[in-house]
Amino acid sequence: MSADLPKEYPLSFVDYLIINEIEAQGLYAYLTAHEGTNADLSNVTVSESFPVLEKAYGQITGIIITLGGDGLVARFRINEEDENLKEFRMGIVKGNVVNTTGAGDTFTGYFVANLVCNQGLNTRFTGEQFRAALEEASHAASLAVGKEGAMNSIPIKDDVDEAIRVRQKLN
Repeated sequence: MSADLPKEYPLSFVDYLIINEIEAQGLYAYLTAHEGTNADLSNVTVSESFPVLEKAYGQITGIIITLGGDGLVARFRINEEDENLKEFRMGIVKGNVVNTTGAGDTFTGYFVANLVCNQGLNTRFTGEQFRAALEEASHAASLAVGKEGAMNSIPIKDDVDEAIRVRQKLN
């Protein structure tokens, strides 16, 4: 994590922060002044990262930390008056893993598309809408890792919707 990151990309203007576990550790190191030290932060947990991120970026609406094969943990502010963010944990949809290239981009793309298409840019998700957006993005990413390549592996919306329907029938 570059010390210039906050200058180059002012995260105080971010509504939703979507990062993976390694990026969360890097941001944690930067925010707790461990960057550039020999401190071993590999065992910093997501639970330890969230309070630091929330304190640094108090205005943020949602923080999503993807955990690869272990799913994701997210925190979300239901409305502007909420001081605490509600936590969501979601496992992954198990499937055949061929190549993980593009999975994070697919997740982010589907999450943002859900945000824009279903809620617009000037409204907030409800807790249920946030969970549904996470679920759709997770299903899309799980389908993406089942194919070779980055662009070629991004699933079409109909395939994601069908995967969600199949999973709901199983539950």
